[in-house]
Amino acid sequence: ANQIGDAGCEILAKILPQMTGLQRLGLNANQIGVAGCEILAKILPQMTGLKELWLGGNQIGELRKTRMREAWKAAGKGEGLHL
Repeated sequence: ANQIGDAGCEILAKILPQMTGLQRLGLNANQIGVAGCEILAKILPQMTGLKELWLGGNQIGELRKTRMREAWKAAGKGEGLHL
């Protein structure tokens, strides 16, 4: 865990879409909250190579988990979302 938080998600949103070879991203227990989850959900379609994403242990709540599942599915991703 790196305590990336919501502010870190804003920074990641600027660089992750450019990392087209990134297939797996582990962000477990990084103090990501509602705002960070929304940021990540918005960039999912741009992360073309991403096959697995771990977000367990963050404070995103059930509503944002549902939002993330919907965004993951809408981006055409498979079964690799781990909440």
